[in-house]
Amino acid sequence: MPPDGTETEVDFWTFLLLYVLLVSVGVALALAGSRFLYLDGTSIVVAYCGAVFLFAAIERPRVLFVVVRSIGWFALLPRPLIKALLMISGVLLLFGALTGKFH
Repeated sequence: MPPDGTETEVDFWTFLLLYVLLVSVGVALALAGSRFLYLDGTSIVVAYCGAVFLFAAIERPRVLFVVVRSIGWFALLPRPLIKALLMISGVLLLFGALTGKFH
Protein backbone atom coordinates (compact mmCIF):
# COMPACT_ATOMS: atom_id res chain seq x y z
CA MET A 1 0.00 0.00 0.00
CA PRO A 2 1.33 3.48 -0.82
CA PRO A 3 2.34 5.64 2.17
CA ASP A 4 -0.66 7.97 1.77
CA GLY A 5 -3.10 5.09 2.36
CA THR A 6 -4.60 5.15 -1.13
CA GLU A 7 -4.55 1.44 -1.83
CA THR A 8 -6.11 0.76 -5.21
CA GLU A 9 -6.10 -3.04 -5.33
CA VAL A 10 -5.78 -6.09 -3.15
CA ASP A 11 -4.15 -9.40 -3.90
CA PHE A 12 -6.29 -12.28 -5.15
CA TRP A 13 -6.41 -14.19 -1.86
CA THR A 14 -7.47 -11.15 0.16
CA PHE A 15 -10.19 -10.41 -2.38
CA LEU A 16 -11.40 -14.01 -2.39
CA LEU A 17 -11.36 -14.29 1.41
CA LEU A 18 -13.29 -11.06 1.96
CA TYR A 19 -15.76 -11.81 -0.84
CA VAL A 20 -16.53 -15.30 0.49
CA LEU A 21 -16.76 -13.92 4.03
CA LEU A 22 -19.25 -11.23 2.95
CA VAL A 23 -21.45 -13.74 1.13
CA SER A 24 -21.24 -16.28 3.96
CA VAL A 25 -22.22 -13.73 6.61
CA GLY A 26 -25.18 -12.61 4.49
CA VAL A 27 -26.43 -16.17 4.07
CA ALA A 28 -25.88 -16.98 7.76
CA LEU A 29 -27.78 -13.86 8.85
CA ALA A 30 -30.68 -14.68 6.54
CA LEU A 31 -30.88 -18.28 7.73
CA ALA A 32 -30.58 -17.43 11.41
CA GLY A 33 -32.99 -14.51 11.19
CA SER A 34 -35.64 -16.48 9.36
CA ARG A 35 -35.28 -19.59 11.48
CA PHE A 36 -34.97 -18.12 14.98
CA LEU A 37 -36.46 -14.64 14.73
CA TYR A 38 -39.11 -15.40 12.07
CA LEU A 39 -37.96 -12.49 9.91
CA ASP A 40 -38.09 -12.45 6.12
CA GLY A 41 -34.77 -13.75 4.78
CA THR A 42 -34.94 -11.54 1.70
CA SER A 43 -35.30 -8.41 3.81
CA ILE A 44 -32.34 -9.48 5.93
CA VAL A 45 -30.12 -9.98 2.88
CA VAL A 46 -31.24 -6.67 1.35
CA ALA A 47 -30.54 -4.79 4.60
CA TYR A 48 -27.18 -6.52 4.92
CA CYS A 49 -26.23 -5.55 1.34
CA GLY A 50 -27.30 -1.97 2.06
CA ALA A 51 -25.11 -1.87 5.16
CA VAL A 52 -22.14 -3.35 3.26
CA PHE A 53 -22.58 -0.75 0.51
CA LEU A 54 -22.72 2.09 3.05
CA PHE A 55 -19.59 0.89 4.84
CA ALA A 56 -17.83 0.49 1.48
CA ALA A 57 -18.86 4.02 0.49
CA ILE A 58 -17.33 5.52 3.64
CA GLU A 59 -14.31 3.22 3.22
CA ARG A 60 -14.56 1.62 6.65
CA PRO A 61 -12.64 -0.64 6.44
CA ARG A 62 -10.71 0.60 3.43
CA VAL A 63 -10.22 -2.89 2.03
CA LEU A 64 -14.01 -3.27 1.76
CA PHE A 65 -14.19 -0.35 -0.69
CA VAL A 66 -11.28 -1.78 -2.67
CA VAL A 67 -12.94 -5.20 -2.91
CA VAL A 68 -16.35 -3.80 -3.90
CA ARG A 69 -14.68 -1.56 -6.47
CA SER A 70 -12.96 -4.62 -7.96
CA ILE A 71 -16.27 -6.35 -8.66
CA GLY A 72 -17.76 -6.11 -12.13
CA TRP A 73 -18.48 -2.77 -13.76
CA PHE A 74 -17.50 -0.77 -10.66
CA ALA A 75 -13.89 -1.17 -11.81
CA LEU A 76 -14.62 0.94 -14.90
CA LEU A 77 -16.07 3.94 -13.04
CA PRO A 78 -14.27 6.89 -11.40
CA ARG A 79 -13.92 6.77 -7.61
CA PRO A 80 -16.33 9.62 -6.70
CA LEU A 81 -19.08 8.09 -8.84
CA ILE A 82 -18.57 4.68 -7.23
CA LYS A 83 -18.83 6.17 -3.74
CA ALA A 84 -22.02 8.05 -4.69
CA LEU A 85 -23.60 4.95 -6.23
CA LEU A 86 -22.73 2.86 -3.18
CA MET A 87 -24.14 5.47 -0.82
CA ILE A 88 -27.40 5.86 -2.75
CA SER A 89 -27.79 2.10 -3.23
CA GLY A 90 -27.08 1.42 0.42
CA VAL A 91 -29.66 3.93 1.63
CA LEU A 92 -32.29 2.65 -0.82
CA LEU A 93 -31.65 -0.98 0.11
CA LEU A 94 -31.85 -0.27 3.84
CA PHE A 95 -35.00 1.81 3.41
CA GLY A 96 -36.63 -0.88 1.29
CA ALA A 97 -35.71 -3.65 3.70
CA LEU A 98 -36.88 -1.76 6.75
CA THR A 99 -40.20 -0.75 5.19
CA GLY A 100 -40.86 -4.21 3.76
CA LYS A 101 -40.84 -3.18 0.10
CA PHE A 102 -38.96 -6.31 -1.00
CA HIS A 103 -41.64 -8.94 -0.39
